Amino acid sequence: MLLVPIGGAVGYGRSQIEQTTLESFGLHKCSDRLCFLDIAPGVTRWSKALAILEKHGALQWTRQEGIYFIDNIRINIEYNPETQLVTYISIIDQTGNVLPLTAGDIVEYLGNPCRFNPDTYQSLNLILIYRYAFVTIGLDAPYTSPTTPIKYIEMESISDNCISGEVWPGFTTSKQYWNLYLNIKD
Repeated sequence: MLLVPIGGAVGYGRSQIEQTTLESFGLHKCSDRLCFLDIAPGVTRWSKALAILEKHGALQWTRQEGIYFIDNIRINIEYNPETQLVTYISIIDQTGNVLPLTAGDIVEYLGNPCRFNPDTYQSLNLILIYRYAFVTIGLDAPYTSPTTPIKYIEMESISDNCISGEVWPGFTTSKQYWNLYLNIKD
């Protein structure tokens, strides 16, 4: 009988906590890394990732290992056979629709990246470099602002790396990114 009031209080407390857009899509922070459905590149073992995908009803429509579908979302997961750790996750809507995320959602949730790779901006990709991961976002527009929709997201584990790339200038103009790109090429 004591469990009902405690359960009700816990349920009420949780209902007061607002989920972010990323969290409602399945992206979370797992310790210091971005993860999808609690699968974190560089941390989660392959066997656990498979169990998590099965729990979420993911289907493997092809024989190609690592490609799964949940509704319209295509999830590609790679792992290192030696360490058995997941190393890479990509998420895209197979119907061609943008994901229910924006570039601003990513940066607001994770904080500013320590670096970014400006030469990818030309191809409508933006690689944000965080301490233990490259987070690549496929942009749905030839500009980057907090409201720019995302076509896909990729997460790749890396070792502590905040030295490559350029200092993140924040959301800025295409010309500013281009100038950073030209400075790298010189």
